[in-house]
Amino acid sequence: MIHLVVAVRNRINFTKNFLKSIENQSIDQFKIIIVDDGSTDGTYEYLKSLDNVQVIRGNGNLFWAESTNIAVKQAIDDGATHILTMNDDTTLDLSFMEQMSKVSKIKPAALIGCLAVDAESTKPIYAVIKMDWKQPKEVMALDDLNDKDDGLIEINQYCGRGLLIPVEVFNKIGFYDSKNFPQTIADIDFCNRAFKNGYSIFCNRKAILYTYPNESNAVKLRENKSISNFYKHLFTLHGAGNLIRFWKYAIKNCPRRFLVKYIIYGTSARIINYWLK
Repeated sequence: MIHLVVAVRNRINFTKNFLKSIENQSIDQFKIIIVDDGSTDGTYEYLKSLDNVQVIRGNGNLFWAESTNIAVKQAIDDGATHILTMNDDTTLDLSFMEQMSKVSKIKPAALIGCLAVDAESTKPIYAVIKMDWKQPKEVMALDDLNDKDDGLIEINQYCGRGLLIPVEVFNKIGFYDSKNFPQTIADIDFCNRAFKNGYSIFCNRKAILYTYPNESNAVKLRENKSISNFYKHLFTLHGAGNLIRFWKYAIKNCPRRFLVKYIIYGTSARIINYWLK
């Protein structure tokens, strides 16, 4: 059975909307485990009042990676066959779980991502990711979305927002690297490790996830440009451009022959793009 795991903290309205979209799914053969990492806005109390959600409380210092690790370990102990990692600032299309469940039977040993669209415009914003270390860049190949009638497009990288993972992957390669990547990049690092260990990754364009990109901390830092926010963007836990995490990720994952070019390109992009985007 699929176990849906979510890390939450102090976003009670998003959490409520997210869970409402789960209640309306076309199938109900799945379980939900949520780790609340020290919310103070009533999120934990609300979750405890629900009968269909297993809640684990954190101390406020787990962040995304370790919160997700705890939920995954609980799901494995409960007999899960697949783990679906998710963010609470999303809502699921009515057939999302059905579409992911179908693919889990077609590709039982593969990691399956979804089609993330802007909830307001419904335009695709995250789907087909093909990492090209030579360039070096991530190719968001959205033009590939209509390539196959079965809805599956083979990729080599994906994030943790709406990613279906067979339990056997965790058993083979371990869990998220919460030591080096406590908040961001842990999901991308995990996918890279899975791919290197021979696991296929697909985008399932029939599984649609509605997102709110402007609500992320990273986007807010870029929208409100200042020297202070620039520093936060590059060096704090929630900064999308965090250089230390990026350098650790590069050293850990990039092929050595492309490493210098990749680090120079990635560092420059994180510095320059903050002011241009």
